[in-house]
Amino acid sequence: MRNKVLLVAAFVFAQEIHSFAQTGLEQYYWRDKNTATFMPVVHFQNAKNWYAEARFNYEEIDTYSLNVGRTFEQENKFGSYTLTPFVGAVAGELKGGSLGFLTTGEYRDWFFSSQSQCTLSSQTSDANFLYCWAELGYIPVRWFYFGPSVQLTHFTRQGDTVADPGAFIGFESGNWTFPIYGFNLQNAGRYFLVGFNFTIEGKKTGDL
Repeated sequence: MRNKVLLVAAFVFAQEIHSFAQTGLEQYYWRDKNTATFMPVVHFQNAKNWYAEARFNYEEIDTYSLNVGRTFEQENKFGSYTLTPFVGAVAGELKGGSLGFLTTGEYRDWFFSSQSQCTLSSQTSDANFLYCWAELGYIPVRWFYFGPSVQLTHFTRQGDTVADPGAFIGFESGNWTFPIYGFNLQNAGRYFLVGFNFTIEGKKTGDL
């Protein structure tokens, strides 16, 4: 269960606070020197801030997951932030459940995002892990952003913790964002993550 797919977080570039329904499709392509993996992610948030997300090849190869939660948001003259606790089910090669917490924040030309997640296997405790991913970004121009990123994975049964520092750049055009991540760039364990993300926001019309 030390597959590097566990170490990859797939997130859309941090967005402004909104009270609108939002639907997004994220397609990530993960590659190191030996393997290549596609990781599609579909998310939806309605006007009441209820959140749902479906993922494939995220927690593990040939594994599906579905998460549901609710977003809490705040905006003032200093900036904005969102907090989204969620609970999820995992099926496929890895079976079990997850609890997690998504956070985003913005202040002027800076943004921050993070995910903390605990995934427990119903098959074997050897597959249980805690995961935390965070990034800090700067937006010098509207269509470009960059910054450092780090991923931490703790395998609870083995007691091992894996740290993957990295960096990212990204491009934005309309409803599209194109993030590119590189991790462990200074050693032979380097790997890359390329995203093609599309997001649509609808008018505030209430619940589903």
